[in-house]
Amino acid sequence: MFYNTENFYDTSDDPGVMDSEFTPGGRLRWDEKRFNDKVTKLTFVIQDIVKPEIPDIIGLAEIENKNVMMSILDDLHRKGMKHYSFVHYDSPDERGSDVAMIYNTQSFIVLESSPVLVHLPGIEDRTRDILHVKGKTTFDEIFHIFIVHFPSRREGTDRSERRRYFVASELHSAVYKVLSENPDENILIMGDFNDTPDDNSVDEVLGAQKSFDNISNTKLYNL
Repeated sequence: MFYNTENFYDTSDDPGVMDSEFTPGGRLRWDEKRFNDKVTKLTFVIQDIVKPEIPDIIGLAEIENKNVMMSILDDLHRKGMKHYSFVHYDSPDERGSDVAMIYNTQSFIVLESSPVLVHLPGIEDRTRDILHVKGKTTFDEIFHIFIVHFPSRREGTDRSERRRYFVASELHSAVYKVLSENPDENILIMGDFNDTPDDNSVDEVLGAQKSFDNISNTKLYNL
């Protein structure tokens, strides 16, 4: 399961992050009541999305920091989902907008995790990292999970396309580094690509296949 939480900020004005509008005195009057309401709504979505069984892996986008993740996790625990934990790294994104992963510790064991740093060439804007988590299921299957949030289209498709193209290239390199060491590894990529399966970042750079005929363990496939 993947969910773009859309500007999930805490109420503090963090230095170095463009989040002043998400404060009690900011333009959006972002106070504890509004923050807690957003937490509650998100955890209800997670709780209700696949009843009676809860999702084992949940990718999230537009998370400001660990404070937000801890608030989400605490509310999930209060709702009876006590076996959830999370992985999150602060990225250099100037808006403080990160990706994260929530997982069910009863069905997935995190073995390793790291951010894949993305430095856009010739562009001053900083962008979010790609999250890479390696874990093992209760059936002893190893999975490499990559959670992404490609640059948005708010500056126009043509102007922003090269940014998504570059991030897709970084993702491609990270994925095929894993596959070069073991072609049989299970790879799962989830996120907000701000592109369609027919756009260059997904179709050309990642080479994600739309057909499941003649499946190869060295190619990516759209699910």
